[in-house]
Amino acid sequence: MSGSGYPTGRTVAPRPPRQTFREQLWEYLGHPEDETPERRRVLYALVVLRLGLGSMFLLRGWAVIFAAPPDAFAARLGDPARWGLGGLATDTVLFILGCTELGIGLLLLAGAFTRVSAVVGAVLLALALVFGYFPVMIQCFDSCNASSARGLFWNQTARATLLLLLGGLLPIIMCGSPFLSADRALDKLEEEERDRAPATLPPAAKVAPLFLRSGFAAAICWLGVFYAIWHRPAGLALAIGVAVLLIFGLGVRATLVLITLAVLVSLARGVAAPLSVDLSDVGVGDWLAIVATGGALLITGAGGLSIDGLLSRRVALARAGVRRRGTLTPPPAGGTPLPIRGEGEEREA
Repeated sequence: MSGSGYPTGRTVAPRPPRQTFREQLWEYLGHPEDETPERRRVLYALVVLRLGLGSMFLLRGWAVIFAAPPDAFAARLGDPARWGLGGLATDTVLFILGCTELGIGLLLLAGAFTRVSAVVGAVLLALALVFGYFPVMIQCFDSCNASSARGLFWNQTARATLLLLLGGLLPIIMCGSPFLSADRALDKLEEEERDRAPATLPPAAKVAPLFLRSGFAAAICWLGVFYAIWHRPAGLALAIGVAVLLIFGLGVRATLVLITLAVLVSLARGVAAPLSVDLSDVGVGDWLAIVATGGALLITGAGGLSIDGLLSRRVALARAGVRRRGTLTPPPAGGTPLPIRGEGEEREA
């Protein structure tokens, strides 16, 4: 209407409700409540994995650049002579590896270029797994041959750790970082230019817990083989049993709790004859990554592709069927049982 009170013929569109700062912030960080509970747990697990693995790469790279230990190159690529390196060339390659690890750690922590950084990190871990030489973390007594052990398993603890961490990187490579990350914020900023909604979890995210379980199973089997060869064969049977539980996803959270207790007992008891694994020599960054991978598996649980997931779905279906069918009331005197209406029927009534 005009100032005189007469209509002007123009219609004013209502203003959209103004978003609060918190709502705008979650627009850029992601909306976990839009996902199903299973996929929401995967989102939280990805954040934990990024923080733990990113811290590990950051600390590894920092140590190489500013205070490289004598075995830094051997732990990553083995003997420099294998690659035709020596002297200044070895130091140059080691510096480049350290800068790469430092960059991977920063990118994972920020959630920027997540898939690319995770792929590069997985390649570096795979190279260390195949070619790396590690300090021997075993103590042998009268019943074992230290030189033979060194030739067959050159630090089984470090290689088992690498297997576990590779399992932690695979979910990041598959799913990226669609929650609490720079990638998500950049997707939101460029949403209008690209005319495409920000990236979300892919449908294959349900496989992420399987990768985590496989990493733990591979690490436990590696340690079990070493323990069986140089101490007791029963150790291999126990390791295979735990690995089977993890692979098939039966009692995953309980199994992780038992593994944690076993590690704590090993650290508390220290060296045990005739052969022991010195877990105290594992680096701080490696421990952060191990704890993050275990925490991520505790968050996701066994996932849908597991026996635990199958049992959970069957229990949920059974409960839903009971609610739909209702139950029977006790029969009246001389009569037949009367069905109780279900929840849906009560609402309709």
